[in-house]
Amino acid sequence: MTDDLHPFITAWRTRDVHLWAAHFAPDIVLRSPIIETTFVGSSSAAELFSVLFESFGEFEITEHFANGQSHAFFWHGTLGRHTVEGVDRIRHDDDDKIAEITVYIRPLVGIATLASGFGPALAARRSRTRGLLTRATTLPLRTVFVTIDRIATRLIRRKPR
Repeated sequence: MTDDLHPFITAWRTRDVHLWAAHFAPDIVLRSPIIETTFVGSSSAAELFSVLFESFGEFEITEHFANGQSHAFFWHGTLGRHTVEGVDRIRHDDDDKIAEITVYIRPLVGIATLASGFGPALAARRSRTRGLLTRATTLPLRTVFVTIDRIATRLIRRKPR
């Protein structure tokens, strides 16, 4: 990118999905931290980001690293009452269009928060039934992952001597 302000930063500041999507290659590939299936094509990626922009409350990009055509954006944002941390790795093609976005989330409970925070809204765009099914399958994940986190934390904690 020749600009100091990468389009990813502008997109999150303005939440303008059309401006953001103008930077996508037609065959952009987006890899989700939640499902194995990739989102392919600019319209799929734009729809996904539209839901993300609507679902996230506060969103702050804390670090940006660039190496040639690749960028990494470290961020944290709120979904409801919960904070999610992540990294978006973005790769540009030779035409300076965004060809690939891979999203990484931490901690494990953050994945469940993300899935239940925007998954049902994305599925509901297909049908009300899909939205309800997605909500029913994602809501319990957060409880399960919080329980795993608490148990694991206690199990690995050193006992005082």
